[in-house]
Amino acid sequence: MTTPIASLRQCMKITFPPVMLQLLEEAVKPTPDFTVIATILGFDPVLTATVLALANSPYYGAGQKVTDLNRAATILGTKEILKIALSITYQKHLHEAFEKRGIDFYANWRLIIWSAIAAELLAERLCRDQMDQAYLIALLKDISLLMLVCTDSCTFSCENHGPVLVAMQPGQTGKEHALWNTGHGDLTAQLLADWKIDIPRADCLKHHHEFERLDEFDPLTQCIILATRWSEMELNSPDNPKAVIHFRAMLQRRLSLSQEEAEELVERLASRFQSVLATLGIAEAAPVERFYQHSLRLMQEYHFLASELADVSDGKGDVARIIARHLRWEWGVDEWELTLSVPEYQDWDFFVSTSAEGVRQVPVNDGNDLPWTFASSSRFPIVTGGHALGELRLNRKKLKEEDIRQISLYMRFVSNSYEHYALRQTVLELKAHTLDQLPVGVARLSPKGTVLEVNARLKQFLGTTGDCRGMDLWHTLGEAKDFARDAEWGHFLNDSAMTSLHKIFCLWQGPSNPTDSCVYLAAEKRHWHGREEILLFLEDVSLIAGWEFKALKQGEFLERLVRSMRDAVLTIDAHGRISFASPRVSHLLEKNLFELAKPVASYQGEWGPSILTGAPASVEVALPLVEEFSKTLELVFSPLPKEADGHKHWLVVGRDITAVRRLEEKLKRLALFDGLTGLLNHYQFHVLLEREVQRAKRTDRSIGLMFFDLDNFKAINDTKGHQAGDDVLRTVARILKAGLRKGMDYPCRYGGDEYAIIITEIDTGNLRTLCKRINDAVEEHFQGEVGLSSGVAMLQPGESPAQLLQRADKASYAAKSQGGHRIIWSEEQ
Repeated sequence: MTTPIASLRQCMKITFPPVMLQLLEEAVKPTPDFTVIATILGFDPVLTATVLALANSPYYGAGQKVTDLNRAATILGTKEILKIALSITYQKHLHEAFEKRGIDFYANWRLIIWSAIAAELLAERLCRDQMDQAYLIALLKDISLLMLVCTDSCTFSCENHGPVLVAMQPGQTGKEHALWNTGHGDLTAQLLADWKIDIPRADCLKHHHEFERLDEFDPLTQCIILATRWSEMELNSPDNPKAVIHFRAMLQRRLSLSQEEAEELVERLASRFQSVLATLGIAEAAPVERFYQHSLRLMQEYHFLASELADVSDGKGDVARIIARHLRWEWGVDEWELTLSVPEYQDWDFFVSTSAEGVRQVPVNDGNDLPWTFASSSRFPIVTGGHALGELRLNRKKLKEEDIRQISLYMRFVSNSYEHYALRQTVLELKAHTLDQLPVGVARLSPKGTVLEVNARLKQFLGTTGDCRGMDLWHTLGEAKDFARDAEWGHFLNDSAMTSLHKIFCLWQGPSNPTDSCVYLAAEKRHWHGREEILLFLEDVSLIAGWEFKALKQGEFLERLVRSMRDAVLTIDAHGRISFASPRVSHLLEKNLFELAKPVASYQGEWGPSILTGAPASVEVALPLVEEFSKTLELVFSPLPKEADGHKHWLVVGRDITAVRRLEEKLKRLALFDGLTGLLNHYQFHVLLEREVQRAKRTDRSIGLMFFDLDNFKAINDTKGHQAGDDVLRTVARILKAGLRKGMDYPCRYGGDEYAIIITEIDTGNLRTLCKRINDAVEEHFQGEVGLSSGVAMLQPGESPAQLLQRADKASYAAKSQGGHRIIWSEEQ
């Protein structure tokens, strides 16, 4: 197909009235003429009324009602009136064209208007004098795709492209070049040029999807690329909330915004976006699921919570208990119903939680007959990639609308993490079980027929209890059972042109064979990992002769399955010797796992064969010899059934978790620590205080609290500057870390120049000594220029965390009132 530019010109002529062309001509002028704009709008009273309605929307915040275009231009400016009019005209006539063809235009319009508003706000930061250009270019960048609904509706229908035409689909660039020898960005630029619309910086139209090359372009083009990506993230990625976190964090860094400034940018964009939709009478699809109504900090918190599911190793019951804990802690929800499945196997588990009984599992037959008691209107699906993985239901009447929105967001992160768990742990366990239960003996042989490796089923069939590696297969198979050497087998070994052997032979009853049996043997020569070898399958077909080929296929399938797995798959004996290694790590065979691998620093348990007793937990290790993986793997141990000789083996699956741990560490630090001082932040202080007070009450051990602010800190900020003040705050933090007991005392930055220290398992005398040591260290370091006004309190019987904090705070205030540079105990006030 050639470039369809002629058809697109005709389609634009049919779709858009002259008003659209006239507005565009004004829009590209450096200084639009309001008189001309007013005359154009005067021909369309409905358009004028809509423009005035949007001008009166909450976003623009007009002090009094705007009743005419002159007043609107005075308040908003001529360019803003022009952008509003152009956007409304664009939407109105394209919607009519799409409606005639049964295609949802609103799904596309949401992305178009979001990207236009976003481009303008980004340009405000990156290229302020080009804000209006950014809006116009982002508004028109996909007009060629939209026109193709008229000219080639079959190719770009919802069925072939997806419901949102303006969202980039996998492989779309190649498809466009195959159809038209160009991309839709070039088509748009050519179409507008033919329409004699001189778009400034038309290159922006051609590159608006090239996010990976962002740094190669000028600031205006960067605004268009970022705005395009932003609209797809916020409005067209419901199953990928982590991508929104990454994008917003990237945007915050790129624009050098503080957390508050970044949130304000999202709020401004969302507010204007919703005002436009409301004025045009467009209902936002699934508004409770939109990411833009949630802050980056909240999304990071829920991602951190849900990531706990990815490390579950004790089945779906453990998943349900973790979700129960999160619902109870975050929203006080104790009563709910939950179903979970593994998509590859379609097995469903049903869990119920009540305030009286906690979490319990209810038996179910299948996913079509679940014993729900909560209404379907209370459902929160667990869905990712179009696959239903489960569902949560609870009583919405007891929750606020904000709680509903937050739970919906949390469950989307749960969907991501649960999918990771279901595809990793559950599937691996089931595959390992299948490998173990397969009724086929499997062996790897050298080109001369000696045994390199056999599975448990084959050893059981051969009746050997020892290590048969290095032995001649036919001796073990035939001669040891009073069966003469087979000539065909010898021919197979010696003839390089003979690549396979398939035969059935019988072993008759005798001293070494208690019953008659017939055996199906299949052997294939292969070149694998740079060496020649023979893969052999053996099955007793005395009773199931009709299934021999099916068994062979099962064995071949399982070999391909293990070979294609990205994880490292091993089996080890009770001493840690590796008896099987998947192809990616085959060079580890015969080595000892516990000598090769070293646990990472966070692992505190014993490392060695003793870990295999009981139910081994997962362990993170460094395994330097695994070249195709990063050096950090998570090893999951699963016991295999005992062999006939009583020996036991374990399945070990090694998963590359380097990227996961890096992200988790970053999110943990964001959630737990103050960015300036590195101390625990205000939120974590309250969490820890609650935990340690409850622990002190349970264990009947004392706990103290030291609360202080810095004397003379404001004077340093005022005279030496905020950077000097920041240095003081960081220095005090270092003094606290050096002078406190690690793991027992918790220093926190409460806010500003206020600090709090939770001090556990300490009596009054030692607490006095510790507080004086901290006070003296600060006084000595700053030579009296900075001091502490400290309040100290010991937890009293029956006292709540809030009451303890209030007493310490009050004592600190008393110390400040008395001139500072002193410690006041709560009991001394």
